[in-house]
Amino acid sequence: MTMTILIENADTLEFLTRDGRWTKHAGEAATYRTSTLAKEFGTAAPIGRFNVVGAFKNSPQLTNLDEGCGISVKEGAV
Repeated sequence: MTMTILIENADTLEFLTRDGRWTKHAGEAATYRTSTLAKEFGTAAPIGRFNVVGAFKNSPQLTNLDEGCGISVKEGAV
């Protein structure tokens, strides 16, 4: 059984897409080769608190693999 690794918003439980949007549909989410790569991406992005989760194709159940917090964006920064 293959696991797909995704970034999930810790507050809304939506998934991060490749173009930086949030979606409720795991099939539209960006995928990562490893949980380490997902966490590295998430901590470098301005996305707030997130979970790295594993999803299996034929199951609605998600497996929490890690958690983190993205960088903060200061107001007025260019």
